[in-house]
Amino acid sequence: MPENDERLKDGRRLLRAGDFAAAADVFRGIIADNPDDVTAHEGLGTAGFQAGDYAAAIDAFQKVTRLSPKEARGYINLGAVYNRMGDFRNALDALRRGLQRERTSSEAYYNMGVAHKGLNQLSLAVSAYREALRHAPDMPEAHLNLANLCRDMNNLKQAELHYLKALELRPGFERAQRGLEQTRTRLEQQEQQQAGSPFGRLVDDTDAGKGVSTAARPPLSDEMRELINVAALDCAGLARTLARHLSADFEAKLHSLTFAVTQRSEQRPMIADAHEEFRDTLATLVPLFQDLSDRVHRLRDATNPKSQDGG
Repeated sequence: MPENDERLKDGRRLLRAGDFAAAADVFRGIIADNPDDVTAHEGLGTAGFQAGDYAAAIDAFQKVTRLSPKEARGYINLGAVYNRMGDFRNALDALRRGLQRERTSSEAYYNMGVAHKGLNQLSLAVSAYREALRHAPDMPEAHLNLANLCRDMNNLKQAELHYLKALELRPGFERAQRGLEQTRTRLEQQEQQQAGSPFGRLVDDTDAGKGVSTAARPPLSDEMRELINVAALDCAGLARTLARHLSADFEAKLHSLTFAVTQRSEQRPMIADAHEEFRDTLATLVPLFQDLSDRVHRLRDATNPKSQDGG
């Protein structure tokens, strides 16, 4: 009805203005005249959520799910309310129901990330945020929360990337700027600790207590030293390449597979796609591991005194 449309506009305007109590009164008036108005129930739930009246918000969004049982929005909004209350298990239950109805909902995956983080299920939270960003790459809040998780898990380079993306999408995003500064401080500290040597500080105790004199080892020729240095640099470069894969592609695919497997049976079609992506990524890493292993063995042989004297 045209009259209802005008009242809905008034309710939305009051929500935008932050007058949640007045907005709730408008939506209640619409519902009194038309108890099955889904939009008015959504508006009432949103007003309750924003005002901190979570009981009213839950009641309103539950009515939305009953009036529109095939749509995801009521379940996703319920999940957001339960998250705000700290009831993360009920949040996950509602959000899974939402994903049954809309499997590409970035909002559902985002809220699942919040719930898993609240339950200290950090790997699942990472996977959920990655799924949210797969469907909505330009969601600054998801980049921020994923960056926070990466920082907590000491994956500082990934954290830095997501903080930067959040700031690119929302310039002046204060929480992202603060997180970026903290992450870069920690990265600088790590670099200072490793400044002495790119391989850290080593202690060789292989001869301790064995009566073997290090002076008995034959000196290395300049040519042999150069070959060993080149081999060591090759190993280090390949190891860094593997580390990048492990911290990015491999980790992301593993988290996606873990996330798919832990969902309820309705979400199991996700497993096949996640498994195929994981298998393809693993297939690219195995030859790199083999190559690194071969190079390390050659480097070991080059530095072994027995190999130098034909023994």
